[in-house]
Amino acid sequence: MKANKLYSGISATYSGVVLLFIYMTDTLYLSDKSKFSVLISIFGVMEFVKYFIIASQCPDVLKSLSAKVVSSSYPYSAHKSSSDKRSKQIFKGITLMAVMTAVYHVAIVLLGAGVIENFEETFLLSVLLSVLSFLPLCLYFGSNSSLGAIFNVYPAPTGSFEACLRQNLYGTLYGTWLGAFFIPLDWDRPWQKWPIPCAFGGIAGYCISNIIKIPCPDMFIDKFAV
Repeated sequence: MKANKLYSGISATYSGVVLLFIYMTDTLYLSDKSKFSVLISIFGVMEFVKYFIIASQCPDVLKSLSAKVVSSSYPYSAHKSSSDKRSKQIFKGITLMAVMTAVYHVAIVLLGAGVIENFEETFLLSVLLSVLSFLPLCLYFGSNSSLGAIFNVYPAPTGSFEACLRQNLYGTLYGTWLGAFFIPLDWDRPWQKWPIPCAFGGIAGYCISNIIKIPCPDMFIDKFAV
C-alpha cells in the first residue's frame, strides 16, 4: 500500500509538471526532435530515481519482488550466483526494451503512421511508450515477468504493486490511442502535428492513472492482478 502511494505520488507529480511545461511552451518540446529526446531521458531517469526511493522506503516490497523474479526466471538454477542472474536480467532487459520499441513502432505504422515519412518522430514516440509502459515492469520484475504482465501469461506479476504498474501500462496506451483522434480534425492547429497529440495523450494517460491511485491505491487491483 505504501509503495503504491509513493510510486503513484512521485509519478503523478513529475508527469503533471512535464505536461504543464509542454502546454506552456506550446508543445515545443514535442515538436522538436532533440527536445523530445530530452523529455524521454527525463522520464527514464525518473524511473530509476523512483526505484531507489522505493528501495530505501519500502525494502520489503523489493525483496518480495526479487524473490518472485528469481523463482519465476530461474526455477531450476539455484546453483547460479545472484550476480550472474542479475547480469542476465540486465542484458535481457535492455534487449527487451529495444524489442518493445520496435514492436510499438510497427504497431503505430500499422495503425496509420507513415512508414518512411516522419520516421524519426514515430521512433521517438515508440521510445517514449517503452519508457513509460515497459521500463517500470522490467525494472521491478525482470524481463520474463515483465512479458508475463503484458501478455497475461505465466510467469506474471501478481499483487497490488504489480497491478499498479500494469495499470500505468494500460493508461499510457489508452491515452496515446485517444490522442490520435485529434490529429485528423480540421482545426489546423500546430499541436495537431504528428506525433504531438499521441505523445501528449500517452503522458496524460500515465499521469491520470497515477493520480487515480493516490487516494484509491487498490482501485482496479482485482482487474489487473493475475
